[in-house]
Amino acid sequence: MAARCWLAGIRFGDPDAGQVPTLRVQAPAGLGRLAGALGSYDAATGTYTAQGTVAALQDDARALVFTPRAAGDAVFAVTLDDGAGGVAQDLG
Repeated sequence: MAARCWLAGIRFGDPDAGQVPTLRVQAPAGLGRLAGALGSYDAATGTYTAQGTVAALQDDARALVFTPRAAGDAVFAVTLDDGAGGVAQDLG
């Protein structure tokens, strides 16, 4: 049973625009699968990775689908990094 990811209201911003940012969403490996329009999922690490504009990555994150293997709670880590300045990260 696929469930839309919890990121429907997430907002990204980039004060030092000009680089191509990378979005990483990590789920506990083995608990399920993340799928989105822009990126790919590595089942070994539980990580979904995508690159694009900040706006495109925000839309992609909002539409992510998590398909769990079993019932239960999981903690996901969301990271947006453009290689310049700090890294935005949300654990939740």
